[in-house]
Amino acid sequence: MKAIISILLILFIRINGFAQQYIDMVNAPLNPIGYIENRNQLNLKGDVAYLQLGNEYLNFDIHGNRIFLFYNLLDKEKARQTKSTYLKLDDQKKLVYRENFFFDTKTFYFYNSNGTISKTEIQGKYPAVTTFSYDIKKRLTKKTEIKDNKTILTEFTYSIIGNDISIQANETTTENNQRKSRTFEYTYRNGLLMKYKEDQLEELYSYTFDTKGNVLTIAFGGSLVDRYFYYHSELKQWDAWSWKYIKKSNYWSPFLTVGNRIVNPLNFSSKDVDNFTDVLFFEPITSTTLVAENVVTSSGLSTGVSDGKLSALKGKNLMYSSVDKNIKFIVEGTNMTSNIKQAYVGKMYLIYNADNSLTYWCKDFEKGKKFTVFEDLGNNVLLWLKNEKNDLYLWQNGSYIGASGHTLGETLDDGSKLIYKDQKPVWILENFKAAAQNIFYQAIPYENQKGFKNNTNKGFNTVDPVLNNFEKDQITGSYNENETLYVRKIKDTTVYYYQNGKRINQPLNYSIVKEGQSLRLYTTYTKDYYSAYALNDMSPEKLYPLTDRAGVFYLYVNKNNEHYTFQYRGKKLLPTQYELYVSKGDYTVLKLKSDNSIYLFKSNLIKGVTSNSQAKGVLVHFTDNRSIFVEKGAPTQPTYWKINKESDQYYLVNSLDNRKFTISDFDKSINWGIYTIH
Repeated sequence: MKAIISILLILFIRINGFAQQYIDMVNAPLNPIGYIENRNQLNLKGDVAYLQLGNEYLNFDIHGNRIFLFYNLLDKEKARQTKSTYLKLDDQKKLVYRENFFFDTKTFYFYNSNGTISKTEIQGKYPAVTTFSYDIKKRLTKKTEIKDNKTILTEFTYSIIGNDISIQANETTTENNQRKSRTFEYTYRNGLLMKYKEDQLEELYSYTFDTKGNVLTIAFGGSLVDRYFYYHSELKQWDAWSWKYIKKSNYWSPFLTVGNRIVNPLNFSSKDVDNFTDVLFFEPITSTTLVAENVVTSSGLSTGVSDGKLSALKGKNLMYSSVDKNIKFIVEGTNMTSNIKQAYVGKMYLIYNADNSLTYWCKDFEKGKKFTVFEDLGNNVLLWLKNEKNDLYLWQNGSYIGASGHTLGETLDDGSKLIYKDQKPVWILENFKAAAQNIFYQAIPYENQKGFKNNTNKGFNTVDPVLNNFEKDQITGSYNENETLYVRKIKDTTVYYYQNGKRINQPLNYSIVKEGQSLRLYTTYTKDYYSAYALNDMSPEKLYPLTDRAGVFYLYVNKNNEHYTFQYRGKKLLPTQYELYVSKGDYTVLKLKSDNSIYLFKSNLIKGVTSNSQAKGVLVHFTDNRSIFVEKGAPTQPTYWKINKESDQYYLVNSLDNRKFTISDFDKSINWGIYTIH
């Protein structure tokens, strides 16, 4: 079966080596192929815009030239941020190396003078060196792979039979002074594999084609494999696109389709069932997000019944709010929710994504709306707003930044204002005097700005105001979850809460936690809030907005004499309401029985706050060498989950429904005490 799988990858183009090299799919079908520059090199017909080959996602412009929009990128930083593949090309468009940030591997490429690949070197967890030799017709004749203590030598001989090319392969594997050999044979026709033969096994391959002559499906050994692609002529013709359930391996799965052709599988998580019911597919050429509506439902997944409704959103950065008021922040079809920071003031919604260091905003956010498009502002962006008292707030990289290191400078002739750092102007707040209150604006970098004339009109407090006795403020209002919540620092350990300028009742819970040199405030009313502005940077003169942590719920942890107590949603949790798993390492896992959500926190934590984990579950290792998988969104079922080892890789396998998760660093997870499954 492993041989058949590798043959299938050969069929759909051998992408296990990259170069601007000699490519002849018809006469040299086994040659390693690397960098694909044009769709014609793949014998594609018509105006193909997208093609998936194994784990490679290829886009082409209208003329057939390769364009880099998705996964395989010439921008190393973007590839790193999106955990995709970076391609380093030389001046002749030969691939120097490719770096896969998801698997943390680098592959280097070396070439012969005739454009064929002579050698590849893989650096990473599983290093390997492979050398290649060719005949005078530039056809692969020998491949030698060295990996650990194993050497695999394969020699190929060619014969022409009518329109077919028969390739005989003799493989010898040497390991620990032991040698074993096998012989197998490929038959190709017009670049397509027609037959594979080894000993008594003979597999025949057949194909279906679309009207342009491109392969749609390949059938072999009782299996049917689809080829995913679409055309430029189909872009923006979204009325012709749909989705449908198709039964694969006895399970109903949703697929994006154009007419009767499968374009792409629709991927989702089991925890999304009946919550995040829509599945998003990002089309990069038109920067359109296609929404397959009501896909992830229990009834649909069990019966395959669907309406196939599809809608199109012009945008690549979206917030998806579920029926249960949970959120996902999706960038170019990828869920980036796990590492974002948010701020919400009035109708302004800000998001900072720590994974790609980018800031996004929506200037007219509507609560309760299912999909909201956000604008990408770039990195190192500074945003500012002023309130009705002309107090200035600065927001950068997910936090309100204090005045430390910044000086509020003079007002310019056009009403703009300067901000200084280290006695040099660094930002311009355009039209500051005329700017509306309680609305965020983007600051303009001062560098390279010319033509600004200064005057001496300060018009703004540049020193800390005299502290008033706000400690005497009386409660004159009640909490309203639909209004923006503000906080005022009275002392480092005392804060008051305000809405619409009135002090309101204290929350169900709040906790002040030291994070590095900063004091952070966590607050729970009917919603959970977080102070992006450090408490020790707050002035009692000002009110500071708190961030509504939509879809995030806080667990307040207290430890006394090795005994834990927990506060959740304003109430003390009883031991019968949760499961507690203390690992052999640094972390403890708590699972709420009410909704099967999971929380991770340091076992030596005396007082603190943790939010619900976005992981699918946590594998916990105990001091007595037992392990248990604590699954999110479902009851803990230790008897159904087993740790299996296949070759050198460990997997977590569910014996009931055959779900399977890779444990990439099992040995390290034993030392850590936990391993999170995402």
